[in-house]
Order: sequence, then structure tokens, then C-alpha cells
Amino acid sequence: MSYKSLCSEFYDLTKPTPTPKEWHFYNNLVKQYAGPCLEAMCGSGRLLLPLLEQGYEVDGVDNATNMLKLCKTKCSVRFPKLNLFEQNLENLELPYKYKLIFISIGSFQHIKKIDEAVISLRKLHDHLSPNGTLVIETFAKENLIPDNPKSPLAFKWRCNSKKGYEIINKSIAQFIEPNLILNQMQYEKWENGHLQKTEKNAWHIRAYEEKEMKQMLSEAGFNSITIAHKSFEYNPHAIIYFANQQSKYI
Repeated sequence: MSYKSLCSEFYDLTKPTPTPKEWHFYNNLVKQYAGPCLEAMCGSGRLLLPLLEQGYEVDGVDNATNMLKLCKTKCSVRFPKLNLFEQNLENLELPYKYKLIFISIGSFQHIKKIDEAVISLRKLHDHLSPNGTLVIETFAKENLIPDNPKSPLAFKWRCNSKKGYEIINKSIAQFIEPNLILNQMQYEKWENGHLQKTEKNAWHIRAYEEKEMKQMLSEAGFNSITIAHKSFEYNPHAIIYFANQQSKYI
């Protein structure tokens, strides 16, 4: 999955900061660990920046070049020594180990194939300190496309930049497999009534049953897997998995 330039900018404009319930959860989560922590699939720094502002030791990793550019721009002045890595989780090779690794707002579900997801979980497992913890937030299936899953659903969103231009997102989403959604998007940038730029983007979102996700975590070497159900503003039916490291894969 890739976030192109308009897609990244639209995301950053519509989700610039964590919402109150989300912030309460992740702030308290990171506070429990003396550090270091890693936000995997950190995007444009929506959570990473406010956590750094609290004085926490948090690194970031993502494979989306345009999202990381936005993150670097926001963090570079105040946090010039921030460790920010551009890598896929399936090939993750970082020089550090972490007491906590977390993935927020369903980003993990953008990994299309189940075998790639398991490999990614193993890589995350290998980057945890002994007895470290992985926390993954996912969307419940019914919250991904709440209406008829057999028919494509069209969505349209608008957002305005402080610089005076508007970005429009036209999306068509549908289940192409029982638990796999294809979301096709067209972005338009308008300024003073004139179309300045268009961009097409597409990504997949995989829904996981709780039993399936727990099995994947177990296969990746985690134990003491627990589940919490939370309600956040962006994710009213969030399912959050807490998994502790084991020394060897099962």
C-alpha cells in the first residue's frame, strides 16, 4: 500500500491530531513503559508528535514516503534527533529493541496477505526487548463497511487547507473477498475554482476475526495474548490486542 502526495495531505488535514479518547488510551499506554517505544506504521506523526512533546522516548517507522515527509517536517525543528525509519514491516531491520511497539487506528489491516501479516508480526516480535509488549488496534468488520458488503459503496469527503485550497476525496469501497476490502480513491485539489491536480490511490483493508488474529500472534511467537474493546472517535468499535514476547516462534 502506498500513500501518494494528495492522499497523504488529505489524511494529515483530516486527522491532524489524536482525538481525546484515543489520546487518553495511547498516552497512558506509553506512560507505563520507561522506553524506548516504537510506533509502527506511524504515518504523518499524528500520535508520534504529541507523545514526543510529553517527553516520551518513541521512534517511528512507516513505508509511506509521503507520510514520513510530513512527519519529518513537523518533527524536525523540535526533535531533530528523532529516529524515523522508512521500512516495510515484512522486512523490518532496525538497530534497536523496544519495550513497547504499537500500531494504532487499524493501520495493520492494510497488509493485504495473511502470510505477509504473520511475517510482519514476527519481525515486530524480533524488535521487542525481552518480555516486551506489542499492541495492535484494529477495526471490527462491521465498522469497516457498515452497510451492504456485497455492493460497492461510494463516499465523498472534502477538506480545506489553511492555505486556501480544497482537497476532495471520492472513494468506492467493496468487499472483494469475505474479509478483504478494496478501497479505490480519486483525489482532486481545487484552488480558486480551478482543478490543480488529480491523483488515484487504492489500498486494501483486511478484517480479522478475534480468533484468527490471536492465532497469527501465537504463530509469530507471542504469548499472554489479551483483547480489549474500546470506543474511540475514529474507531467506535476498536478491538485492541496485547501480546507479550516469547523467545522462540511456536
